[in-house]
Amino acid sequence: MRGMASFLLPWGSISPWIGFPPCTMNLEPLDVAICRNCPELPIRATLWRGYFWDLVFGFIRYYKVLMKVSMLDLVAEHAPYRTELLSAFERVLDSGRFVLGPEVEAFEHEIGNWIGIPHAIGVSNGSDALLLALQAVGVGPGDEVICPTFTFFATAGAVARLGGVPIFVDSAECCYNLRADQVAAKIGPKTKAIIAVHLFGQCADMDPILAAAKKRNIPVIEDAAQALGA
Repeated sequence: MRGMASFLLPWGSISPWIGFPPCTMNLEPLDVAICRNCPELPIRATLWRGYFWDLVFGFIRYYKVLMKVSMLDLVAEHAPYRTELLSAFERVLDSGRFVLGPEVEAFEHEIGNWIGIPHAIGVSNGSDALLLALQAVGVGPGDEVICPTFTFFATAGAVARLGGVPIFVDSAECCYNLRADQVAAKIGPKTKAIIAVHLFGQCADMDPILAAAKKRNIPVIEDAAQALGA
């Protein structure tokens, strides 16, 4: 990035005001941050003095602290299962079987029982699971696959990787899952499969989707990575 950067710097310390506590956070100055991340960018600092700018920048800094919530905290997520996870890691490490083996067989059996199917096959990740499922139903170059608009990128990515074309159906406002009432209208002569993604522990409205697919003899792939067992 080239050009001139113009930014505001508060003058002096930020005083407390009614309604908000004083900000004592030791933040990196903006000019220092820009110089560190964009050393090639010329800097022009404009100093603004007075209570008003103290208030503005104090407000911004306060809310940067207040709203600093991690989008994903895997440490907190895994903490309740730490002992169980470490025990599983130790079993795998001690067995020396890092591919397939008894742990994978036990996992497949447990998952099958959990979701009520007679068989399950463990793979390395959900993206590979989608890819293998699409290959199993014969998706290839030029084939169309109906996908939801709101999903992880691997949904459409797996289709594109096989040379297929994702055909997007809008998501429902209530639950962000695939709008089942729009699926039938998207089915065309090149439609090879439908991917229904279950999000946030909620199942998509499968009855209309399955009914539309059955009329045209189109296979349906359910992605339950975010709603396992729902």
